[in-house]
Amino acid sequence: SPDVRRPVTNSSPRTFAAPFNPLSPTTRQTTRALQEIQSHFGFLTPGSDRRSSNLSGNLNASLVSPNPSPDEMVIQARGRRQIPITFSPDVTRSPIRQRIQGPLSSRLMIPFQTRSSPRKKLTLSDTPPGVPTGMSAIYSPSPDKLKISPLAKKMRLDPGAGVSPETAIKAISKKQLENLVEKLLINHPQLRDEVSSLVPTPDLNPLEEKLNFLKKNIYKSLPNTRLESKTDSLAYNRVSVHLQTFKKCVVENARILGEGQQWLSLLDYSIMAWGYVKATPVWDNPPHNNIRKSCFKHLATSVMKALKEGSFSREQCISIQSKLQNLKGDSDEMMVCLKFIDFYLTDSSQ
Repeated sequence: SPDVRRPVTNSSPRTFAAPFNPLSPTTRQTTRALQEIQSHFGFLTPGSDRRSSNLSGNLNASLVSPNPSPDEMVIQARGRRQIPITFSPDVTRSPIRQRIQGPLSSRLMIPFQTRSSPRKKLTLSDTPPGVPTGMSAIYSPSPDKLKISPLAKKMRLDPGAGVSPETAIKAISKKQLENLVEKLLINHPQLRDEVSSLVPTPDLNPLEEKLNFLKKNIYKSLPNTRLESKTDSLAYNRVSVHLQTFKKCVVENARILGEGQQWLSLLDYSIMAWGYVKATPVWDNPPHNNIRKSCFKHLATSVMKALKEGSFSREQCISIQSKLQNLKGDSDEMMVCLKFIDFYLTDSSQ
C-alpha cells in the first residue's frame, strides 16, 4: 500500500485572538510625539528626577532653563498693578508713583549697559556752562518779564527824531491823554487856570450821529412786506439786538458826560437823545416796550442830576423849563424834573 502521509494535527485546543482596534492617524501621531518627548525629557515622566535627566545633544541647555533677561526681571519685580486708594491729580505724587519710587526702586536697580558718553537732555532751567549755581536766578526769567514784551515798553520821544508832541498825541489813547494832562498839571500847577479856560465844551455832534445810525439799523431790521406787521412779537425778535445796542449807547454817553461834570452838556444831550428814543417803534406787547421806558427813565435821571449838581442861574432854569415842557407827555419821569425847577424858581424869587 502506498505510503500516505497524514497531516499531523495538534492535539491542543484551538485559541482565538482578540479583535484588532486600529487607531486614527491623529491619535498615532500624538502618541508618537509624547513618547519622543518622554524619551528626550525624562523629567516629564512621573517619578523621574529633573536634575538627573539627560538632555539630548541636539537641544541647547539654555532653551530648557534660560537665564531671565533684564526686561523679564523688571517685569517680575513690578508685581501686580494696584489701584490707588485715593485719587491724586498730581502724577508725580500719586500713590502708585510713591510706591514705585519707594521700596520698589531698590529692586529695579539692575545693571544695564550704558553709553560711554551719555547724552544730556537740556532744559530751560539749566544754567549756562561755567556759571555758578547761585547765579542761576539771574538767567531765569522773572514773571514780570514774561508778561511784558520789549516792544510793549514805554517809548519816550526823541527830541532829534523830528516828531512834534502835537503829532504824537494823535496816536495815543484817551486814557493816555488823560494821564498826560494830569501829570502836566501836577508838575506845573500854575497852568491849571489857563488849561481850565481853554477846555472846550463837549461836542455832541458825534454822539447824535451815532444815535441816528443806530436808529436807522432798528428800522432796517423791520419787515418790509405789507402782509407782515411791524409791531408784533415776530418783528420785535428781529429788532431786539439793535434795541439793546441803542440803549447801551444812550446810557454810556450820559455816563461819560456825568463823570466829566459837564452839566449843561448833559442837559443838552438828554433833551437831544429824548427825541431819538421817542422815534423808536412802539410794540403791541407791553413788555417789549421796557427798553424804551428804561431809556426815558435814565435820561430823566440824568436831567435831575444835572439840575442838582449844576449851579444854573434863574434865566437858565427858565430856558430849561421851557424845553422840558415839551417832553412831559412821553414819560411821567420828566414831571419830577419840572417840579424840581418850579420849586427852585419859587425859592429863588422869595
